Amino acid sequence: METGTISASALKDAVKYHYEKKLEFYFMSMYLPDFHAEAKELPEEIKAEIRRFPSAHFRKSVLFEISNGHLLLMVPKKGNPRCEESIRKILEAFEVDYEKISV
Repeated sequence: METGTISASALKDAVKYHYEKKLEFYFMSMYLPDFHAEAKELPEEIKAEIRRFPSAHFRKSVLFEISNGHLLLMVPKKGNPRCEESIRKILEAFEVDYEKISV
């Protein structure tokens, strides 16, 4: 996974590249309205969780920061045969961690 997050402007180039090369990919969108509405920085615990799971479950994924509280993970289908199962695991684990932090 690309470390950190890449700006929304790079998203267009990534989609264009995959489209031109006829490479299939998945998107996973995460929107955290509490952070978007107030333009707050994500806590380190959430940032760490967001970085940890894609690198543990996907190959060659890229994380884009669309705006405060809105992240988009791009995962190429090739090299990630269990992508849907991994996404489910990520969502379950993140929900637990987010509840701990937001309470």
